[in-house]
Amino acid sequence: MLAVDIGNSRIKVADYAPDGSRSFKSSFTLPRRASVDDCAAALKHLYLLYGKSPFIDGAAISSVVPTLTPSFYGALEKHFGVTPLVIGPGVKTGLNIRVENAASVGADIVIGAVGALSEFRPPLLIINMGTATTFTGIDSDAMMIGVAIMPGLLMGLDALAEKASELSPIALGKVKSPFGRNTVDSMNSGAILGAAGAVDGYIDIAAEALVKSGTSDAAVTAVITGGCAKFVAPYLKNKAEFRESLCLDGLWRIWKNNQN
Repeated sequence: MLAVDIGNSRIKVADYAPDGSRSFKSSFTLPRRASVDDCAAALKHLYLLYGKSPFIDGAAISSVVPTLTPSFYGALEKHFGVTPLVIGPGVKTGLNIRVENAASVGADIVIGAVGALSEFRPPLLIINMGTATTFTGIDSDAMMIGVAIMPGLLMGLDALAEKASELSPIALGKVKSPFGRNTVDSMNSGAILGAAGAVDGYIDIAAEALVKSGTSDAAVTAVITGGCAKFVAPYLKNKAEFRESLCLDGLWRIWKNNQN
């Protein structure tokens, strides 16, 4: 099956075998008004690029970009011959959500939580470092008790470059020192180490709340994912399990659980 995770910054896809192993995983960008054929061409190109057959038995879509959801749905239906499962209200996820409006919880939050629960025992703190950085709390009873959202690392860098006249956009890289000796290194160090400090601080605060919420005092496991996670994870003082494909794996698992 093909898992399609449509985020604000990138579209992540993976082709899964029946046992859950991946034949390939990739990501790309498309305009938010991309057509059905645009989406189909991008997906077909990946199968060609990786030398894999584009014949699939099913597909699942998680999307936080409403304008792209119908285009990918149509692409999979018209050009791949499958009716994709779209994560949303009414879909059986197996996730217990205890918030004011469960239908308002983003699909990306849901698939990340399902992916984490399939591998780790709760309580869990799931950190997804994408366009925004989100913190999802799962207590010891496997209940999602809420989410916190803060501006993402790249969003902060973009704002800095936009508002500070003498600063320009940079690409993230390895931190050479806590104190940069040129503008690029200074921005890189500040962004990555600052984000690590924020994540560490939230882990400390959230761990206590998660233990109080559940019926067990088991230690909280932090799981970190998202496009910026690989830059930040090495500098965390708290232990956090890095899982690059957490959301795609969760999407595959939801699709599998919805098959008759």
